[in-house]
Amino acid sequence: MAHGSVSGRASIRQDTGVSATAAAQQAAARDAADRAASEHLRRAMAEANRRLAQKASELTFEFDEGTQRVIVKLIDTRTREVLRQIPSEEALAIARALQDDVAAGALLRADA
Repeated sequence: MAHGSVSGRASIRQDTGVSATAAAQQAAARDAADRAASEHLRRAMAEANRRLAQKASELTFEFDEGTQRVIVKLIDTRTREVLRQIPSEEALAIARALQDDVAAGALLRADA
């Protein structure tokens, strides 16, 4: 009987060793994937910065009081032309109109 329990302990140690090895390999694979993702992000940021520098562009951030939204604009530094705006002027106009409609509806309900 004692022989069986020793064999059982050896089996447990062996299984644990395999699990620990597999866990270490998985952790190493995750670390490698994280490093690759970080490097990819660094390259993408460098490329974006390079392209912005070539195009002589700048990003500006504004706050629209009417809609309570942050507006991001990509502006050509030579011409001051807005190349891209998020959200667009159209989207801001819709948001303002919706807010006005909601405010008007609240006033109508208050008068009733």
